[in-house]
Amino acid sequence: MIWFLNQTLYTMKNLLSNHTIIGWFTFFASLLVYIITLEPTVSFWDSGEFIASSYKLQVPHPPGPPLFLLIGRMFSMMAMGNTENVGFWVNMVSAVSSAGTVMFLYWIIIMLGKKIKTVQSQLILTFAGIIGALSFAFSDTFWFSASETEVYALSTFFIASVVWAILKVEKEDDSKAEFKWIILIAYLMGLSIGVHPVSLLAIPTLVYILYFKKRAITFRGFLFSSIVGLGLTLFMMYGFRLGLIGMIKNFEMLFVNNLGLPFYSGAIFFAILLVGILGYAISYSAKRNHAILNTALLSLCFVIIGYSSYTSIVIRSGHNPPIDQNNPEDIPNLIGYLDMLQYGTRPLVYGENFTSTPIDYKSGATIYKKGKVEYEVADKITDYKYDSSDLSFFPRMYSQSAHHVAGYKQWSGLKEGEVPTFSDNIKFFLSYQVGHMYLRYFLWNFVGREGDFQNAGWLTFWEDTSILPDSLKNDKARNDFLFIPFLLGLFGLFYQYKNHGKSFLGILALFLITGVGLVVYLNSPAPEPRERDYIFIGSFFSFAIWIGLGVMAIYSHLIRFKLQKVAVPITLTIALAAPSLLLIEGWDDHDRSDRYLTSDIARNHLASCAENAILFTGGDNDTFPLWYAQEVEDYRTDIRAIVLSYFNADWYINQMIRPAYKSEPLPFSLLPENYQRGSLNDYLPVVERANIKNGTIDLKQYLSLIKKSHPALQIETKNGQKINTLPAKKLSLEVNIDQIKAKEIVPDTISPFLTSRLTINVTKGALHKSDLMILDLIASNNWERPIYFTYTALNSLNFDISHMVVQEGYTYRLLPVQIPEDQEYTADSKTMFDNLMTNFQWRETTNKKVYYSSYHKNQMVHVRSNFNQLATTLLQEGDLDKAKETLERSLEVLPDDTIPYDVASITTARIFSEIGEKEKGQGITRTMVERVDRELAYYTTHRKNEFEKVRRNFTLLNMLSQAIRQTGDIEDANRTEVLLKKYYDRIQEII
Repeated sequence: MIWFLNQTLYTMKNLLSNHTIIGWFTFFASLLVYIITLEPTVSFWDSGEFIASSYKLQVPHPPGPPLFLLIGRMFSMMAMGNTENVGFWVNMVSAVSSAGTVMFLYWIIIMLGKKIKTVQSQLILTFAGIIGALSFAFSDTFWFSASETEVYALSTFFIASVVWAILKVEKEDDSKAEFKWIILIAYLMGLSIGVHPVSLLAIPTLVYILYFKKRAITFRGFLFSSIVGLGLTLFMMYGFRLGLIGMIKNFEMLFVNNLGLPFYSGAIFFAILLVGILGYAISYSAKRNHAILNTALLSLCFVIIGYSSYTSIVIRSGHNPPIDQNNPEDIPNLIGYLDMLQYGTRPLVYGENFTSTPIDYKSGATIYKKGKVEYEVADKITDYKYDSSDLSFFPRMYSQSAHHVAGYKQWSGLKEGEVPTFSDNIKFFLSYQVGHMYLRYFLWNFVGREGDFQNAGWLTFWEDTSILPDSLKNDKARNDFLFIPFLLGLFGLFYQYKNHGKSFLGILALFLITGVGLVVYLNSPAPEPRERDYIFIGSFFSFAIWIGLGVMAIYSHLIRFKLQKVAVPITLTIALAAPSLLLIEGWDDHDRSDRYLTSDIARNHLASCAENAILFTGGDNDTFPLWYAQEVEDYRTDIRAIVLSYFNADWYINQMIRPAYKSEPLPFSLLPENYQRGSLNDYLPVVERANIKNGTIDLKQYLSLIKKSHPALQIETKNGQKINTLPAKKLSLEVNIDQIKAKEIVPDTISPFLTSRLTINVTKGALHKSDLMILDLIASNNWERPIYFTYTALNSLNFDISHMVVQEGYTYRLLPVQIPEDQEYTADSKTMFDNLMTNFQWRETTNKKVYYSSYHKNQMVHVRSNFNQLATTLLQEGDLDKAKETLERSLEVLPDDTIPYDVASITTARIFSEIGEKEKGQGITRTMVERVDRELAYYTTHRKNEFEKVRRNFTLLNMLSQAIRQTGDIEDANRTEVLLKKYYDRIQEII
């Protein structure tokens, strides 16, 4: 027995000293967690686009992650032809790469820990690596990225592998081996550009490590190495990544436009020339034994080899796949794709503020397009000139978008009419960009998170939880880590600084550059459309290194205080609390297993449409899940989904005139020259003409004038360019009623609203190209194919067609009807009833164990509203039984205990009362009043500064009061009005 115990202890000791095995243990341990909690299909935001693009090697939004797509394609093959499993396997790319990051992080901590000689315990060193690695594995932001298809998990893997290789360089005494590691680092960085270029931010760390290894630290040397590191980073980000393509473009233009040679001849010549020059230079440096030059040239070669994954983007775009964003199949388009021209620019060091007004315009860089025999000028970028008094250093508040301006004023304290000063920009930078958009996220990961709602704060363990309202108390994303990971990281930070300053400076550089450095570079406006914590994952990775070293710090101090006998158990007890708390607290809100809601919402949108339909969608979450359903699950490929925001781009319109799966090309009357970039129709301001009868122009007549580029429509802008205009704010379209009746597309309940002439009111001061193309489609389609809009798309147009649409489910069908203004939307009750009651699916929405984020719950407001719309329509038609059945189905698929009642539930309660189910309506309103009461009691007493939550809840209480009064429930109405008066008085005190 004693022998067995000795052998066991000996084996464990050897095992704990084998860091390769322990590193792989952290890999499999974290991977197991990620697999268990992995989302089985698609998530919101970019996930659907990336899964679809990976599965069929298509071209997603700029700048594209070609290496990620190639890896995703390989993983998708594991589905073995079962399309329903493709999403899971592409999600596994993030799970596996995240587990790989954890493994490399373990090895990094071990290498850094070995440099510190104050701790001799192999056990403590091993646990330092395990604790740091697993703490990062279960941190909020990293775990979130590990569970879905996004580029940030794989990009973090490259950060980890690059940092690990950098430490290998430092460790090597043999210069030849050192150079080999540098070449490997170059290759990894080249590969990483094909995922996300964030790993390039590790270059300063490499420079510091090499400098500290070769030279004694001096201020001048440190400053020089800082400049070199920053310079190399900027070179890789811009000079190499974009400059290489720019050089190819210059050769291509010379060969094609000047020498009259075929397309791509210049690119081919440049490639041959580059290979020849590099080959000769490498051979020369080897023969002359110039080791540093040889290493630099080989590193450049391997960066180019890694970067070459972008050739797959060009190749796939040349095959015109359904997802082909920016059409980067030629050199000019590829440059725009990589440079992300469609997203505009942001001033960083010197530039305008949101109050600045241009005093002049001038043509900037030329944008080319591929013509028939040469590259032609497509457009010129407009450069705006400002008065010097309107420019400032470090402009942080630059966007003139109305909601951004409101955000700037909120965070900086600027009043109406005030011009932001340098100090105002600094205040906004510190309060919003650093404080709200970085430090808050940092504390989420290592201190705690208040919840998953937008702008949620970080959590303090001393807060009295007994006074919390249900929305906070029961939020699965409310995670309290008791400051333990944060304090452990601080201990490790100071411990490394004191005991190995050189390594500390290298990690500090990575921490700051991927944190505050990115804050400066991104120059985020306020507010952002969603939380952006994933951007700073490299900074959180760096801090996790210090969490691991914090274990050594605790042990070291216990030894110092002569507590050798209890040092190990005390250290391990404290240290284990960090990953344990992160795992236990984070499990319920990171467990995405059995969550199919995003996929179901997409399928339900498509199921809402008739055969061979055209569906206009709004933003990312309207669109990308639909792409997933069509491209991956092959669901309803007869429908042509059109992204409204892309419809301003000529490359996207060109894609719409090609067939896609079962969908025929779209019918347009306008020609490519009418909608190409730089044409007269990019922007069409309303310039009303007195000679137009009744202020209305026939739509087909207007399109005919546009097609002819008629001078009567044209005006000249300030910079001398001509553009077309819209001469009236109303457009009319004649309808052949006999044709419509023969098609039987207007349901009987809507037929009284059928009209022989439609009138479309322009609601804004101009039409965009996308509006023009939609109007052209409406006119040219001649009611042959059904045209639908999602709710988001319908409300994003610059003209009003709300009186011409009929709801059939999640979508609104355009019909030749003129619905009275007092009816905001009208439903086709028969079609909509079939869809909501039979054709739609809501998998696992009744499962209390499934985690639904606040965003998912907000999406359900629209779903409940759809049920309400159908029930209201049925009620108007006198079918009380079906109206009741509709509302009961709503409660069945969206129960309060999984998707809590929301603002749409007030209407549900009111309709229940109208159909004679008063008790069910009362149950809903009483539950909601009780919750709102607790919300307002909390926020008006303990969180008075969060006025937006106060305002939202008070508005909800007022709506409840009115709804209850309408049902005739006097007793409940009086109680609610007492609460209204109570909180109104409190709000007046707050104001």
